[in-house]
Amino acid sequence: MGVWARLGGFGHAQLIQALHDRSVVRGGLLRGTQHLCVAADYLWMRPLLARRMGNLGLSAFRRQLEGIDLAELTQHARDVLAGRTMTRPQLARALAEWYPGRETIALAWAAQHQLALVHPPPSGIWRRRGHVHVALAEDWIGAPLASEDREGGEGREAGQDREGGDREGGDREGGGDGKGGGDSKGGEGVEGTVRGDAYVQELFRRYLAGCGPATAADFQNWSGLRRVREEVEAMRAQLRVYVDDAGRELFDLPALELADPDEDDAVPVRFLPEFDNLVLSHEDRSRIIREPGDRALICPGYSIVRPTFLEDGFVAGTWAVERGTLEVQPFRPLRDPAAVVAEGERLLAFLEEGQGADRVRIR
Repeated sequence: MGVWARLGGFGHAQLIQALHDRSVVRGGLLRGTQHLCVAADYLWMRPLLARRMGNLGLSAFRRQLEGIDLAELTQHARDVLAGRTMTRPQLARALAEWYPGRETIALAWAAQHQLALVHPPPSGIWRRRGHVHVALAEDWIGAPLASEDREGGEGREAGQDREGGDREGGDREGGGDGKGGGDSKGGEGVEGTVRGDAYVQELFRRYLAGCGPATAADFQNWSGLRRVREEVEAMRAQLRVYVDDAGRELFDLPALELADPDEDDAVPVRFLPEFDNLVLSHEDRSRIIREPGDRALICPGYSIVRPTFLEDGFVAGTWAVERGTLEVQPFRPLRDPAAVVAEGERLLAFLEEGQGADRVRIR
């Protein structure tokens, strides 16, 4: 649904085809959570994130994994999965043969954390339920992962040219003169020899293409990476640099200009799914969530991030489908309720819940 909200004409069939032809994969990436990703990009993003984030995410299984050599467990999992696809319970049972008496689900999660694993179909297919399937990314994609050499070893081929697109959420309003220059490479993949942490810089370009202007702290919040100041500073001459009212520097790609705040450009209503990256993409979420009290309504705790909708580019409320009716809960009176209803009808069609204004109810 997150792709549908951003790309006109996108439907279930396109994603199903991309998952089956392996041009798109699903696996653990940003912040250690599940994402859809172009397969060529996964080959360099996964090693980068794994290297920089370490064992973050395994703390929940610390007791169950105590005394286990993770390198040994990783090799056992690699041997078991080589050339095949398994469900997560099947992998867990296979690993239990080496670690009798251990909690099997902890073994499977450790393997998934340590290895670059993707989840082949039917995982990720609309309305399909059942056990998650896992496969070695290199086997499934048919290409090697990028080199993990931090200090400048040669990177294996890890990407391909891709077409750039509109940033997330369309034009953005703001002020201030941008400075900095140079052509942006934000629409290209990372290939061939890669020195140092050029992968971090490429990921920052991708982030700015969707969520800029943004601070280095915003990028860290979105990606889960830490200590990126050095890489960002090295890019300064290639980027636009803005300063907000609080004195913070915000970076952006030079080819992308801010919308003119004096122009009356309509920003369309958009419905977003739960856990959408746009809501989680900034350390300073006042840039997408207007009122501080709204954040607790969106993220009430217990790792919940509710589905939301945008009006004028800001989160305006939450939504849910109940018995085929789209229930819209605004945080305050809407500027254009008719536009929300119209977009709600489009959402119901995508969700295959049928259409009709009488099935969109604004509370």
